[in-house]
Amino acid sequence: MSVRRVTVVCSSRIWAGTEKWSLRAAEQLHKSSYQVAFATRSRSPYEPHLREQLSFLELPFGGQADLGTIIRLAAHLRNRDAVIVTTVRDYWLGGLAAKLAGVPLLLRLGIVRRLRDNYLMDRLRYSVLPKALVVNAQAIADTLAETPWMRSMPVHVMSNGVDAPGPLSTQKKADLRTELGVPEENLLVLGVGRLTDVKRWNWLVKSASTLRKQSVQASVVIFGEGDQREKLEALVRAENLESIVQFPGYTPRTDRWLSAADIFALPSRNEGLANAMLEAMGRGVPCVVTASGGVHEHFRDGEELMVAATEDESGFTDRLLKLAGDAGLRDRIGNSGLEMVRKSFSWDAMTKKLIGVLDSLEDQR
Repeated sequence: MSVRRVTVVCSSRIWAGTEKWSLRAAEQLHKSSYQVAFATRSRSPYEPHLREQLSFLELPFGGQADLGTIIRLAAHLRNRDAVIVTTVRDYWLGGLAAKLAGVPLLLRLGIVRRLRDNYLMDRLRYSVLPKALVVNAQAIADTLAETPWMRSMPVHVMSNGVDAPGPLSTQKKADLRTELGVPEENLLVLGVGRLTDVKRWNWLVKSASTLRKQSVQASVVIFGEGDQREKLEALVRAENLESIVQFPGYTPRTDRWLSAADIFALPSRNEGLANAMLEAMGRGVPCVVTASGGVHEHFRDGEELMVAATEDESGFTDRLLKLAGDAGLRDRIGNSGLEMVRKSFSWDAMTKKLIGVLDSLEDQR
């Protein structure tokens, strides 16, 4: 008999890519006749996005020394066949609870991470406590294998599933742009992600200055919050871009705003395979990104999207300019990206692979 009772652990209180994957994976397993529980600090960030009726287990998740959460989660897991943990902050608590309960632990890692060979906590979290890992890009698996003690750990590459509804109608897209205050004649360049150094939104701000110098009428909207907000706003002021660039803050409705975009941009230094990028492609939006993580494992520059080398800022700006100035190119790349996402990043394909990984854990009880 294959694994049929699974708990997904994700204690985050926000709604973003990892949280969306966690909830959708739990729902897909539920649809596949699994008994699924979703363990988190609060169900409130997830309930507005539910598509299936799930059982929630609410625990404090107070920190790495939260013995009460470990004990209560372990008691719950004694009646489960496997546990999936999806965020770094939960690897330790979830791992200890799984070990106490004698239940196989599956870690999900969605970004390239170099482990510290001589750091005991990394070894415990990634090699001792779990039975296997799932990652969304081969680049993540290859980087993990650079650490000697990870080479015997089963690491399964499993592409994300995303919704791919295609483009909105012209009227609905126009209505969304009006909500954002984007002039009808402007291109909308959209970014989504934490306002942190690794996302390098300063590249996009400086690209907005170049667009203006090239007489391209554009509005740049970057959704997210983070410790770089003040620096980014200062850069906008220094470049006199207040009428062009805006930071509306965090939004739980990323999918809604992606549908309004003419171009999606992500200049990140480090990704696995960015969920927001895939969702934009699933809405027929042409993307310009850097080749971080697993982008080149699936997509070609100038075909399904525009890809600059990871440290090539001028190449990123050049590709954005090229997209902005060529409506036919935007249509072609948007359509190619949509076709690829529908073909290779469906929820059904992801679920089939996830079930196969869970079945492989059965012999490790």
